[in-house]
Amino acid sequence: MVLKWAKLAKEAIAVSLKPVTEHYPYKITKEAPPGFRGKIQYNLEKCIGCGMCWLNCPAKAIEPVPTEKTRTKKKPKFYLYRCIYCGFCAEVCPTKAITLTQDYHTATLRKEDLVIE
Repeated sequence: MVLKWAKLAKEAIAVSLKPVTEHYPYKITKEAPPGFRGKIQYNLEKCIGCGMCWLNCPAKAIEPVPTEKTRTKKKPKFYLYRCIYCGFCAEVCPTKAITLTQDYHTATLRKEDLVIE
């Protein structure tokens, strides 16, 4: 009985001396698995301003914004802090101007950093 407690105490001390967590985001180099839906990437040149992306977004994370070049075409403004990464915007985009990347690093101290214009 004494040996079991001694062994348990020795293992508890060994576990407490090892680091349990990793520093984020400085030392993480792990790649996302195939099919992972990460940050949104947007190509304005491909966009035709049809509005399908913001009409189909269940989280209302996309807002239409008029462009400086034309008054009729509206480009999407993405709010990543609202996004649920469902991928509906990329699926319904007829020109494939929206893609979901493998990038999962969205930690930030400011909410404004999670807006893509």
